[in-house]
Amino acid sequence: LNDVAIRPSVQSGKGNKGILEAHTNGFRFRTAKGLHIDVIYANIKHSFFQEAKSEVVVLLHFNLVNPIMIRNKKTNDVQFYVEVMESAVKLNETRRKAYDQDELVEEQRERERRNRMNNIFLKFTKDVEEKYNLEFDAPYRNLGFHGAPKNANVFLMPTVSCIVSLVDWPPFILSLQNVELAYLERVSFSLKNFDLVFVSKDFVEETAKGVSWSRISSIPTQELDPLRKFLDEQEIKYYEGSTNLVWDNVLSNIRENYADFVESGGWNFLEDEGGDEGEEPEEELEEGDEEFELEEESAEDEESEEDSDDYEESEDSGDAYEDELGGDSAEGEAELSSDEEGMSWDELEKKAAREDADRGGSDDDRRRPSKEKRGKYSAGSKRRR
Repeated sequence: LNDVAIRPSVQSGKGNKGILEAHTNGFRFRTAKGLHIDVIYANIKHSFFQEAKSEVVVLLHFNLVNPIMIRNKKTNDVQFYVEVMESAVKLNETRRKAYDQDELVEEQRERERRNRMNNIFLKFTKDVEEKYNLEFDAPYRNLGFHGAPKNANVFLMPTVSCIVSLVDWPPFILSLQNVELAYLERVSFSLKNFDLVFVSKDFVEETAKGVSWSRISSIPTQELDPLRKFLDEQEIKYYEGSTNLVWDNVLSNIRENYADFVESGGWNFLEDEGGDEGEEPEEELEEGDEEFELEEESAEDEESEEDSDDYEESEDSGDAYEDELGGDSAEGEAELSSDEEGMSWDELEKKAAREDADRGGSDDDRRRPSKEKRGKYSAGSKRRR
């Protein structure tokens, strides 16, 4: 590859450009002034090829196992790139109109240069993969999302083995094969953003501060479900919580009590951190409210007791009334049975007639009018006629 630039830079200006060559055991980058940088295949941990789509550069990036020296500084990342368009726009070009013929020609020229450089880099990677035991990984742009792994918000894209941001320098490269678990922080429908923390598998080892874990901040909430799906596809265990955790302290406590950490269920304590999410907290009652509720309950109890007493009294009165009626009828039946036992109907009629005669006539005779009264009534009626 000709006329490519290197990052970190070996010189300023045009002295940072040179030729990238692929040899039997590695790559060699040579500048016009004779400086050279060697990248051995065996020292490459991840290699990436990213085309220029909406970016201004097409690049090859190598993440190294062991750092190398560039300008007296150690680095684990080396990148070779070509600018396909000017990253800075001249002020006089902003005054061009949309239908300016020169601007249309310039856009067409940039499009052709982008496609040409993409094809040149793609052919170079294919030749290297065929001749040498090296495979380039390409980011999935459709799965990309915005986030802030460091200080600036960048566009992150997952690959087969990593999550990367390569255009902005310094780059961000997260190797998924070294991830122990993921933790989604500040997950709430009331927030526009959330954070994503990755804990590495070597968290038990005593390492430098912040090396055992990494955080991607300010991820838009609409990316939550796609990231959950991505983590499931990568078979990465993840938890969720509504707050940020102080991971240096968390991992330090785990290292000090690792046996207790394993016996208590490992990372299951993170479920308790997010277990209360979505549950409405119970409102604490004030002293006056509590007394008011107690008074209401006592009043309801008194009303229920009064109702039950009234119901019992009504049942008692009904039973007494039934007993009274039942007693009278029983006494009458007893009297009839004792006096009239063994008498026929004729004897009963005669007995009744004697009793009527003793009382001064039967009830029918008392109700029947006398002959004198009937005669007066009949005569009067005749005279009125």
